[in-house]
Amino acid sequence: MTATDENRTHLAAAWVQHLRDGGTTPWQRWVQEPRDGAPATGPVPGAAQLELLRRLNLVSPLPDRVDHVLSRPGPGRGPLHLRLPDKAGVPVAPTNEVLRVAAGVLADLTAQLPPAGPARRRRARRDPDLPSFVVDGLPLTAAETRARLAAAGLPHHRPRFSWLGARPDPGPDLVVVLAGPLDQALRESWSARVQRGAARAWPRFLAHWAGRGHLPASAALDRIVAYWADRLGAENVYLVPLDGSADAVPLVAELLGAGLSSAQVPDAEVPVGEPVRLTPAMVDALRRVNVVLEFVCPEPDRAGRRTALVELMRGDSGRPEPADLPQKRRRWVTTAAAGLVDRLEGSGCRVHGDLATLRLVAPPSGRRVGETEVLDAMVRMIHRVDAALVGGRRNGRGGR
Repeated sequence: MTATDENRTHLAAAWVQHLRDGGTTPWQRWVQEPRDGAPATGPVPGAAQLELLRRLNLVSPLPDRVDHVLSRPGPGRGPLHLRLPDKAGVPVAPTNEVLRVAAGVLADLTAQLPPAGPARRRRARRDPDLPSFVVDGLPLTAAETRARLAAAGLPHHRPRFSWLGARPDPGPDLVVVLAGPLDQALRESWSARVQRGAARAWPRFLAHWAGRGHLPASAALDRIVAYWADRLGAENVYLVPLDGSADAVPLVAELLGAGLSSAQVPDAEVPVGEPVRLTPAMVDALRRVNVVLEFVCPEPDRAGRRTALVELMRGDSGRPEPADLPQKRRRWVTTAAAGLVDRLEGSGCRVHGDLATLRLVAPPSGRRVGETEVLDAMVRMIHRVDAALVGGRRNGRGGR
């Protein structure tokens, strides 16, 4: 080993100790600053693991997680450990490699969360003068609308069955299908699927459905309308097209005969277990965790622990703007939207609004969810899940 190699090894060992102690100095700056004292020695973990630890320290040191982070190999294809770079100006590790390690760490922590199941809800009394109803359609918008209507005293219909099967559920009196532009419907469908365990990235999700030539179930509004029309009759199915600024709650309340303004409807959280609105970076972080979770969490607990992670992802402070459609999928979305509107016009259901809204596709915005944005989201979530596990341990509900 040359003197230069030996000096570099000592510098690397000293940097590892610096990060273990909660330091945040980047590697490239570390090697340029003079060091005093005895040279440090010891094993040097992979560069991606060290960079993840440094980014975690930027938020707040996690002393109990240091060994976990430094020993966690990146799952999937790729090197287990990367050497620290020799050249100046080179990133300590590619962002995608740091993301792999972060996904593994976050999946490990998620596997320790107490499983969350659907919230137990008291059955609210329904006004007998109003029809029983179901809100369907856009998965995230429909879940938010149901929660706010229930908070305003308008609970949606839930099936009830006799233990002996003597009283089959009669079904709701009417169904309100919330619709929106197809690009919005596809984004909501992607997010809802990821929250149930899917792992496809946004561009691959679109490519999959474009290749199949039809739409995912929650975005295929014509099939949703046809399903309810077969059960209740087309005259009892109400289709409500929404643009980006419309509030669905007053519109649904008007159809039910219960006039409500937006100001009269309290805010309400979507119940645990239903799809919630997450930032695009959080959805991408979650789908990366889904890839790893099946290897570190037993199948019976997987859905409950994923739901617990989604609950911690609510209200994240990341950028809320939706990701743009890939340019090569815009034509397919436009064509599919036109065909969807044509089928809805011939469905016989009652339309409350302008079906032309569903033909609209937002112009290109250039919005991309980059790897750095997703990595920042993962760092925030590692801190948040760690805090939840510490609280669970202190309260006797499991934990580390």
